[in-house]
Amino acid sequence: MLFLQALNADVAAHEKPVKSVCENGEALIPVLQDDEQQSVKEDLDSIKTRYQNVKNETSARQASLVEALLLSQQFRDIHKEVVTWLDRCEENFRKLDDGSVAELQQERIKVGILKHCIVSTILRYLLCTSFSLSKQTLLVMI
Repeated sequence: MLFLQALNADVAAHEKPVKSVCENGEALIPVLQDDEQQSVKEDLDSIKTRYQNVKNETSARQASLVEALLLSQQFRDIHKEVVTWLDRCEENFRKLDDGSVAELQQERIKVGILKHCIVSTILRYLLCTSFSLSKQTLLVMI
């Protein structure tokens, strides 16, 4: 990619010299004889065409590389997600094989009960403060 970026920069840097050669050639044509004029015109047309082709080709290749880079980054991100998911699945299968499913379910139940207790306590506190209930009433509710 760096080589192509350098080539693109080189092509852009030569735009002025190419334009200058063409302008000088155009200025030279009127002072030449007919057969020489035709030869210079052909040379100028060739230079213009070749430069435009090189410019178009480097731009197209640069665009293709940028697209490929974006696609490879997307692939890497998705690949990472899939591998992480597969690792989790395989770990769950190992836990199933080890018989630790019951432990896992107990932990989930404990976490659920703890969450419920916390939410209930917060709601009771909010109710008491909203209705200006005494601390004694709060303790009875808990």
